[in-house]
Amino acid sequence: GINAEYGGLAIWADNDPLFIEANAILENFGVELVGNTPGGKTLKSSDTPSQAGHFGKHIITSGIESLYEGTTISHPKDNNPGKLQVLATSSDDHPVILYQDYSNTWPPAGRIVVDCAYTKLWHGWELPGNSRYITNMSVWLLGLDFRLARGYPVKGALNVLPVKHVWQYLHKGWNNYEDSASETVEEAYKKFLDGSGPATATVKSGFFEYEVNFQTHKQKNLSHPAHNVRDIRRSVLVH
Repeated sequence: GINAEYGGLAIWADNDPLFIEANAILENFGVELVGNTPGGKTLKSSDTPSQAGHFGKHIITSGIESLYEGTTISHPKDNNPGKLQVLATSSDDHPVILYQDYSNTWPPAGRIVVDCAYTKLWHGWELPGNSRYITNMSVWLLGLDFRLARGYPVKGALNVLPVKHVWQYLHKGWNNYEDSASETVEEAYKKFLDGSGPATATVKSGFFEYEVNFQTHKQKNLSHPAHNVRDIRRSVLVH
């Protein structure tokens, strides 16, 4: 999967058509950049990053009170950030900076920042916030806060660090399987991956027995009369 080894990835785009390469990557996250929004204004710090002309509080924006939005700006189609989160919204009321932390998506991915206005790297570079923004972004994408908080080395690949895979089902949000059930599904999934096991497995979690399908990423309740079918995913937890 894209960025599956916990590395940091900065994706820069700008107005039409200067987002084609970015979209080739972002389609993996349910995002398509479009448009050509006139910028030229300064965004302000806020507790509501989805508010027009504002950015949210985050390590990426730490110590920044104002940030130049860029000269020409693209934005997610229909303002849909897909699997990413909105960190800033342009003065024209479109998401302009998106991000993803170490995630539990399928497959797992490292930290990502998407900036829809790379013109801020030269036009208006001297304006308040820009250089600090780039520095903060670099630190966050490197995971230095994550490493220091856990006593990990500040250099080297994070993918060699211990991880635990947890299986989850979707019902009013993502919910963990019971530990023993998750371990059973994980063992079956590994056998499926190496070709020694089938694409389905049966597991008991809570009061019910389920059939788990690794190809469709679905579970079917075998015990309940309704035989409900729900989405499932394999999440990664970095310790």
